[in-house]
Amino acid sequence: MTKLEYRTLELLIDRKGEAVTYEELYENAWGQEEGDKKYRVANLVFHLRKKLDDDSFKSKYIRTVRSRGYMLPSC
Repeated sequence: MTKLEYRTLELLIDRKGEAVTYEELYENAWGQEEGDKKYRVANLVFHLRKKLDDDSFKSKYIRTVRSRGYMLPSC
């Protein structure tokens, strides 16, 4: 797992059960760096899901919150 993936997973775990926005995930991983935030976060989560063997269409672990970000379910 890369450093960015670890940071992202750590934030999702810390905020388990609540949606974490694309902006928050981006700042957590890359800081104030400029870039296409939504794309970079989505790409990072894609790779994280692959490593967790988590199907993006029927995700057990990292859920997509439409137009907001991602979350880990509380149960």
